[in-house]
Amino acid sequence: MVELENSTRPNCAIIYHPDGFHADREQVKGRHSAGAGFLKGFVDHSGVDKFVAVTAAKADFEDFEQLVGALDPKGRPRVWARVHDRHLLAQTGTLFVPGPGLEAEAWNRRYGNERDYSLCGVTHTVASDRVIAGLSRYLVAPTQPWDALVCTSTSVRQVVERIIGHGAEYLGERFGVAVSNPVRLPVIPLGVDCDHYAPGITGADARASLRKRLGIENGDVAALFLGRLSFHAKAHPTPMFIAAERAARRWPDGKLHVLLVGQFPNHWIEKEFHAAAKRFCEVAQVHVLDGSDNDIVHASWRAADLFLSLSDNIQESFGLTPIEAMAAGLPCIVSDWNGYKDTVVDGETGFRVQTLAPGGGTGVDLADRYALGLDTYDRFIGATSLSTVTDIEGCAEALHRLCADNELRAHQSAAAIARARSSYDWRVVVHAYQELWSELAELRCSAQGLSIRDHTDQSARNDFPDPFDMFQGHPTSLLQPDTLVCLKSPDPIGDIAQFREGELHTFVAHAFLSDAETDAILTGLCDGPRKVSSFDAFERDRRKCMRTLLWLGKFDLVEFQ
Repeated sequence: MVELENSTRPNCAIIYHPDGFHADREQVKGRHSAGAGFLKGFVDHSGVDKFVAVTAAKADFEDFEQLVGALDPKGRPRVWARVHDRHLLAQTGTLFVPGPGLEAEAWNRRYGNERDYSLCGVTHTVASDRVIAGLSRYLVAPTQPWDALVCTSTSVRQVVERIIGHGAEYLGERFGVAVSNPVRLPVIPLGVDCDHYAPGITGADARASLRKRLGIENGDVAALFLGRLSFHAKAHPTPMFIAAERAARRWPDGKLHVLLVGQFPNHWIEKEFHAAAKRFCEVAQVHVLDGSDNDIVHASWRAADLFLSLSDNIQESFGLTPIEAMAAGLPCIVSDWNGYKDTVVDGETGFRVQTLAPGGGTGVDLADRYALGLDTYDRFIGATSLSTVTDIEGCAEALHRLCADNELRAHQSAAAIARARSSYDWRVVVHAYQELWSELAELRCSAQGLSIRDHTDQSARNDFPDPFDMFQGHPTSLLQPDTLVCLKSPDPIGDIAQFREGELHTFVAHAFLSDAETDAILTGLCDGPRKVSSFDAFERDRRKCMRTLLWLGKFDLVEFQ
């Protein structure tokens, strides 16, 4: 990594839509929390002199302005940019895309100099058809070696590499050429505001109040699951319930309480959760709390003694809640799955429970059903969840150890806080982003570009080609720079006036030279025929000059030889 001084920390322009940066909402998802956390972390720790938002609508920028204004006590300027504001994007150096979709922005960049700025995206879920298709298009979009997709975990980088790799294999087999992905795939985790979660004096009252409300005695242990309460899209609860019940029966010195804090997607799923808790937990006490209530969420972090999450879902790529739990001083019992493999150090900051899933080839029919519309996305990811094993006995044993050993809990609590601060505080994460952006800036100067646009003859996008190139077989002949242009009208300035009345002949005036420039061409032709390339306007704007000459010919003011 490039080491940066405070005075040289690079900035970025942020593609901003309110949906991606507000976490105070119903049915909050990981990407909402990640976006809100990134923006606050960037304001707090980037050290930049202004904040740049790229939005399509002024109302979205006004939302950005208000949100950043509330986060920034220094009152630094907020600047509005559009994607076509290439000079401002070049000044900033990096366009931050709050998701993996770099394709559209790579095409947009081709309208200017492709070395002006880098693209930097970040992974969230990578299981949906839309995201997978977008990643596959990295191979054919004009992405460059100075672009990056930040992968939030080692596991998700492996997924991205496999998705792009399969696409490269297909293109290679089809066209007989080697295809590779130019986009860098660094691993930078999501972050957390450790000060916000840090245990302290203010948390003691919240802890006591919620534990009293739930009937959790001083000698009892509360295991917290916080997140979406969805058995198909987050974590199937039954292994957790069975493990909690086993641990509770083995520990006679107190009661084990399981706090489920989150929001249900619908009443049917809520009903199934309650039924499963009743069916599988008798000694272990299960409490379901409203995750849309910020006061309850805050109190839950304080009231808990440990964190428990047996994620088994391919939709999850990082898992933010364990690092929030570590920042809150909670030992974590998690599945050995996705980003949890990176964040929770087994035996030090908690325990990772082993998982087992089928290998490649056993989900082809599931993929085909999803592609054909026979299964919804929810059922597609649900089928993978039901085919994934988490070690229930291993979880029960980890729970029992932490319930029975106060000293172990205290040791892992301290280790969790230290790890959260050293590796996942937004101060650390934002600086890692800025070091990456500095590296990308160096690559913009040194790396060889791929399929750099020739602005002379190429349109920016393959799917929006030059119409005169595409349809050049339609006319009898093509106007050339050495074609002679002759006047046909004895009074061209007088005759052209009738074609300037109304909009019948001028309804796309921006595509042609100005009236003054056109009159200058006609005046010049009064001295005799001239080659197309001899006009001053040809030197200034070859395209408009040639189109204007043909416009004059269309209405019989000039002819071509």
